[in-house]
Amino acid sequence: MPYQGHKNWNHWNIALWISNDEYVYTRVQFLLSRKFISKNEIATVLLGELRNRWGDTTPDGAPLTFTGIRAHLTGVDRDDY
Repeated sequence: MPYQGHKNWNHWNIALWISNDEYVYTRVQFLLSRKFISKNEIATVLLGELRNRWGDTTPDGAPLTFTGIRAHLTGVDRDDY
């Protein structure tokens, strides 16, 4: 069921944390600035880093998944982030 314009609550929650946690947002900006890294590679790197930072879930309980992170990156233009 769609949630706030996202596929589901989990994808929305992951996008919310990526966009609103200053460290994570800055890290995503850095990774997106590296044009030679694909969004799949960025999602893989970010998943590992977020799991090291938070564990297997966001701070409010959404499971951290590759698909949730990748879904957020799909709608992101590298030049706008």
